[in-house]
Amino acid sequence: MPTFLISAIGSYGDVHPMVGLAAALVGGGHAVKVITNPYFADLVEEVGVELLPIGTREQYIELTQHPDLWHPRRGVKLVLTHAAGGHLRTIYELVTANYVPGETVLCAHALDLGSRVAAEKLRAPLAAVDFAP
Repeated sequence: MPTFLISAIGSYGDVHPMVGLAAALVGGGHAVKVITNPYFADLVEEVGVELLPIGTREQYIELTQHPDLWHPRRGVKLVLTHAAGGHLRTIYELVTANYVPGETVLCAHALDLGSRVAAEKLRAPLAAVDFAP
């Protein structure tokens, strides 16, 4: 039975659905690890999966309070620089350290570039998870 590495980058609106996916997979008997900021540790631990941390709680809080976050142009740059680009290496390293060939499936959040690079390098199966209302 495969093990899943799920990335959850962003706010509660991003993390909740990915943790919901983790809970569903655990309910199906799968082992799951979630890559996210420790700010969401309680949410991740509540569904009984392991947290693989990116950044710190303080960094997450600082980003959510940044004055450019909701600016129509600067906000996008801020999110892509800090969330997507800023965690690329960390996520890549977490994925490569936790990947077991033939057993691990990657589930990558839209802002997760690290899992995509790791999947190419490792020739790992990857499901891109994009939200649609």
